[in-house]
Amino acid sequence: MKIACYTPNRDRHWFLRNCVLQMKAQSRRPDLHYILLNGAGSENYDLRTIRDLLDEKIILNVFPQNYNTAQLGAFCIKALLEKNVDLFIKVDSDDMYYSYYVETALNCFEGVTETQGYCTNLIEQLWVEMDAGGNACIQEMNFHEGLGLSQYDKERGVKMGAPPTFVFNRPIAELIDAKAGEARYSEIIYDDILFREILIDNGVVIQQVRTAEPVFGYLKHSSNSSASHDNA
Repeated sequence: MKIACYTPNRDRHWFLRNCVLQMKAQSRRPDLHYILLNGAGSENYDLRTIRDLLDEKIILNVFPQNYNTAQLGAFCIKALLEKNVDLFIKVDSDDMYYSYYVETALNCFEGVTETQGYCTNLIEQLWVEMDAGGNACIQEMNFHEGLGLSQYDKERGVKMGAPPTFVFNRPIAELIDAKAGEARYSEIIYDDILFREILIDNGVVIQQVRTAEPVFGYLKHSSNSSASHDNA
């Protein structure tokens, strides 16, 4: 099985280095890590923060225009479909993924056939807040509902886990790629909401996965350097 993670990134030089290191440290390292640098000035992104980490498994691409995360996520999926990837793992540049995160995600797909569309989110997570001195306050939390759920969605039982923990196989990637450009999704700016809506509209249930302990940590945006870059 060919596994890839993907990371759209804007302006987060130090976080991107941490992200690359986390994926290189995985017990089952992804076969590809697709990094999409985006935003005005991204063609001048200072690669000195990650240059020593680049190798044959890391693909860098640059979009100098400003795109929202829904557009960027769809582009990453299209690019990785062309690389014949089987399992797609969303990895945010500013979050924390334990060294066995990919292995944990892979285990969730045991018994899933190549033609069976399957998508997972994690429920357990660590909630991380940083103070001005760089100290971390970490709490264990559960995430049972997706961000931005309307009352209508809640009433019809729509659920998903932590948005930065999307993992899905090739049939799901092909579905997202085929539908993302449709007019009815044009107003959606966040990738997790775009994916959720496409899957719901096509009868796909996002599997909420429980782990014995959190293997992922969400860094609260108001406490990191991405806070001023809304669509990074």
